[in-house]
Amino acid sequence: MNTAARRFAAGLGLLALLAPGARAETYAAREICECVVTSLSADGRAATGQLNYSQQTFRWAVGEGLQPLGRGTMRKLGAPYGWPAISGDGQTIASTIMDDTRRYAIQGRWTAATGWQQLPLPADVAINETRVASVANGLSRDGAVVAGHYPDLTGEGRPSRWSADTGIQALGYGGEVNAVNGDGRVLVGEQAGNAMVWIDGAPIALGAGMAFGVNAAGDIVVGGAPRAPSGRLTPAMWVWRDGAWHRRLLGTVAGQGFSVGYATGVSDDGRIVVGHGWWADGGWRPERAFIWTAPDGLVEAEQYFESRGYPVSQRLFVKRIGAISGDGRVIGVVGTDVATGHHRSLAVERVDP
Repeated sequence: MNTAARRFAAGLGLLALLAPGARAETYAAREICECVVTSLSADGRAATGQLNYSQQTFRWAVGEGLQPLGRGTMRKLGAPYGWPAISGDGQTIASTIMDDTRRYAIQGRWTAATGWQQLPLPADVAINETRVASVANGLSRDGAVVAGHYPDLTGEGRPSRWSADTGIQALGYGGEVNAVNGDGRVLVGEQAGNAMVWIDGAPIALGAGMAFGVNAAGDIVVGGAPRAPSGRLTPAMWVWRDGAWHRRLLGTVAGQGFSVGYATGVSDDGRIVVGHGWWADGGWRPERAFIWTAPDGLVEAEQYFESRGYPVSQRLFVKRIGAISGDGRVIGVVGTDVATGHHRSLAVERVDP
């Protein structure tokens, strides 16, 4: 994931009035930065992700602007690792950073008061030729739990959970944790080809696929699951109801066939799901983003926003939805600037009439 682009607006700009027949809601946009947003605070007014050229983690907030946080792995190791995540209040960030000696990559936790703190490693970690000791992919809403994975002495990747109370804990073999719920009790990811949920450390296999997002309550999980007859990954949702997890495949965009696609985020109430995929409509297309709602099903992101008064395609070729706020009002859009061909991220916010 990368970005670069010219600025197109300063602050929040209300967009054109709704076109005839459009929905009552509309959207406006704030520019985040020449970056890739990967996580939003609960209200969408703060964000984190990776800057375009340096690939270092950043913090952005409304009224505060952009703050590069340093200690990126790109310069030393030639690649970024993991997915930076931000707490619900926007004050804590988890990411993969260079360790204190600047020799290897490790899970880190940032606050304004402390700066970066590298997290301790487990006894069975094995730092191989890639010089990656541990990777951070998720952070709980309260900022207390960091999740990801690390390589062990056998060469397997081990899903992991860290908190100040417990230290880093392995959750099995052959996978990783991708997201954490609000209080850090529910983690989601993949292991041995299955979408997984860990509740208080206990593993639950949801079936073939991968899980990438979870709501604050921990009872809605999103990701991808194979569809018949192709077996290719398609966007999916799992909901905890009546003592069991129930899977729902979210379908495809009208007129398009997913070659591969998966959901990456969900609002806390489960009404909006976001993600991306590679779609086949007579041939491979570039990566494209989608937004799912129960009334409309799966809709291409550009079409979704434009039907609500926001002409995103005039400025951005949307490739990914990097994040969604817990309240579902703000969506972190990642794409290519139509004028420059560079990437950038926007916070697209629903504006009530």
